[in-house]
Amino acid sequence: MPLHLKPVLNPLPPGKIFVQFSTSRRPWKTRPHAHEGFEFLYIVNGAKQFLLGGELYSARSGDLIIFRPGDVHEEWIISRKLTRVALRCHPIDMAAARAAFPPREKLPPVVRLPWKQRFQNLFSRMSEERTQPKVHSDMLLGAYLMEFVVLLSRAAETLSVRREKGTDDSVRARARSAIELIHNNIDRSLRLDELARSAFMSVSRFSHVFKKEIGQAPKEYLIEERIKRAKKLLATTEMSAQDVAFSLGYDNPLYFYRLFKKKTGMTTRQFVRTARKCI
Repeated sequence: MPLHLKPVLNPLPPGKIFVQFSTSRRPWKTRPHAHEGFEFLYIVNGAKQFLLGGELYSARSGDLIIFRPGDVHEEWIISRKLTRVALRCHPIDMAAARAAFPPREKLPPVVRLPWKQRFQNLFSRMSEERTQPKVHSDMLLGAYLMEFVVLLSRAAETLSVRREKGTDDSVRARARSAIELIHNNIDRSLRLDELARSAFMSVSRFSHVFKKEIGQAPKEYLIEERIKRAKKLLATTEMSAQDVAFSLGYDNPLYFYRLFKKKTGMTTRQFVRTARKCI
């Protein structure tokens, strides 16, 4: 069962910027909560999902999650483990950075950051100042926050220009990220609109891009991946066909049996017999 954390509000006072590298493992989930200030989560490794404003979002390595003051959200991990950088600050500190924070239209809740190494170096410097404070560390952290806001503003402009020119490769990358979502949720039927939201596209746009990039419609891809998993389980474990069906999210084993035969040309019993002869 997922671990639920207590709802929290960011209690950071002005002038105290929080930066932390951390690694978490499944199961892990928060209850709906918000922060008084800004919270930025940079995904170093792994993947997670979150709900914000009734919308489902996914983030993976190289993505920055942005929670603005008062954004009510809940988060959970969808990979075996997740390494992230958490950066939190009071709105007054953001204002003190003297750079207007980009609006939601330019910076959605999940951003695929350009200049990956530059951002990671900045996070490392901020973390070092936070964990090993020296004279005027708070002042230096304020300067680093200003650098972060400037870099983020420039990144927003760069991504906006790419979108306008139609050269943003992240469209294809976001479509492909849906594959990771499918693999991590192979035991349930993901709706097309859920996959589309995770890629920040309309359903029609997502279906078109996914089929162009992957060569199959999302639903067909999900079915094929489930059948691949079923074949592996039947060939390498003692699980019954019924147990395999349930483990893959099929409530009706008979439907799974028909689908398996349609896709493989064999019944599950015939497949097991053939597979085990080859071992």
